[in-house]
Amino acid sequence: MIACQGTARLTLSSINGPDPLHTMTGIEKKAKSPLEISEEMMDVMEQHYDHIKLLERRGEFARALENCYLGLYAHADILFGIEALGILLASRDLKWAQSLVQKLPESHAVVKKLRSVIDFLSAGHEIASIEFGGTELSFLITGDNWELESTHISGQIFEDDEVRSIIESCPRNGTFIDVGANCGNHSIAVAKLRPDVKVIPIEAEPRAVEILIKNVKANALDNIDLGHIGKAIAVEAGQTVLQWASSVSSTRPSSDEFGIRVGNITLPELLTPNAFVKLDIEGPELDIIKSSIEEITTCQSLIMIETLHPSLDGLDERLMSLGLTIEREFEMHAGKNLLLKAV
Repeated sequence: MIACQGTARLTLSSINGPDPLHTMTGIEKKAKSPLEISEEMMDVMEQHYDHIKLLERRGEFARALENCYLGLYAHADILFGIEALGILLASRDLKWAQSLVQKLPESHAVVKKLRSVIDFLSAGHEIASIEFGGTELSFLITGDNWELESTHISGQIFEDDEVRSIIESCPRNGTFIDVGANCGNHSIAVAKLRPDVKVIPIEAEPRAVEILIKNVKANALDNIDLGHIGKAIAVEAGQTVLQWASSVSSTRPSSDEFGIRVGNITLPELLTPNAFVKLDIEGPELDIIKSSIEEITTCQSLIMIETLHPSLDGLDERLMSLGLTIEREFEMHAGKNLLLKAV
């Protein structure tokens, strides 16, 4: 598989022969209990999985897929199956995805989400319609973004409590700066329900950008400014390297030189009085805030950040040192979304 930035679509190179899983039956029965896996075996599994992620960062998705199959067969660990499904979905290889998902435990929460996207696309559907806040929202389903798309297929908006809070908290005739906009889940809901607000989405991942543009058109919105998409938020001008991943929701700054190179934009370039800023950029949120704290304080901007569990220890003190206080917290599986305000 190669990563093709021009078309914003992952495509499989030719792979001949039958489905690699044609002899792999009863995977659920083969799954090992953690107590049955030795420390040495855990090390081997982790090294195998790390190698798969390296191949993805390098855009070598065909090799990554082959290694997922090998990992699933050798270790009988569902993690390798989930990773393979993500690659197959992003490349729209629905036949193989259907074959694989049927061999994974139906009760597993992530498998359920992946199956819903596979079934939706296999049935020929493209758009999920959602009733939210008394209006209808439309979102393109592509397979590139299964974490969010599974939520949309279920008829729900992603992180609905946070979206409602943003809709309620955005200043009248203000600006909503959606950093890490992804496919436009938050941007489109805010633009639709708050027509007085100017929405500025910031998204760097090329596939997400393409989906975002189509979602804005599908919802016929004219208060969304698409002038800054394709750029990464950063503390200074220059370029950022983002890792390739099978799902656009898993994109983050690359740990090495492999990935997607995009131009930077800084938060002070975007801030205006009466701005509400959402920062969901997989890690550097506090660095961005620290580099922009003078402008945030001057503009009295509201800030919402995503914070994962490992980063929560001592966070209150760090925010106070920057002159920020937590106004509201939203629980999520991996951590919290925090609504911040300058003291």
